[in-house]
Amino acid sequence: MNGLNMYDYGARWRGGDVPSWQTMDLLCEKYYSISPYAYCLNNPIRLIDPNGKVVYGTNGKPVTYSKGNGLSSNATADFQTIGISMMKTEKGREMLAIVTDIHTDKTSFTLNTDPKVTSDENGKPLLGNIIHTGMKEMPDGSIEVGENKIEIYKGTIDYLTDPESGNNQYKSVNPDDAIGAVAGHEVGHIDPENVKQSLENVKHPNTYDTDKKPNEIDSEILKELKERK
Repeated sequence: MNGLNMYDYGARWRGGDVPSWQTMDLLCEKYYSISPYAYCLNNPIRLIDPNGKVVYGTNGKPVTYSKGNGLSSNATADFQTIGISMMKTEKGREMLAIVTDIHTDKTSFTLNTDPKVTSDENGKPLLGNIIHTGMKEMPDGSIEVGENKIEIYKGTIDYLTDPESGNNQYKSVNPDDAIGAVAGHEVGHIDPENVKQSLENVKHPNTYDTDKKPNEIDSEILKELKERK
């Protein structure tokens, strides 16, 4: 409107002098590491935000992956970093394809670069985490998920990959390579049976070991990485 010196995008107003939104992002939980007032996730060269509500790739299409071409250029910066690491092993590429072929519109990646070590509720170092939002059981017994939010903790990875760290399977692995192993583990939790078991554990704690198969995935990726040296 005239006199306000702001642009009306529909869902929000953007300042004319400073490229930031005047109100919080309604979907800010999708991007924990980004300010809810940031325009285009602070990357207006590669991303567009046509209405102030949803961020698209520059071509407005879902992120895709192929062995020949890798990730499409419209992937977010975090997805690019994590995806490049996953592409270094055969198992990692397999897990990446699961995301891009089946769950593109329901999976988001965040690379948390805080240098501190993140811990779980028991005080153990936490390499990554996945949150399934909007889970509900369907009449046929399957589980519908609103979104899979995957977060990778770089600080914990740097700590566990340090040659001076205690005995663990990540010790002396290149930190950038380890990101792909952690991401592969978290993608393992997207498996429909794993999601169903997670929901069952909410009702009846510790009924299923939902980390069993994901642990096998990151162990396989780490084995490939170590054999490649």
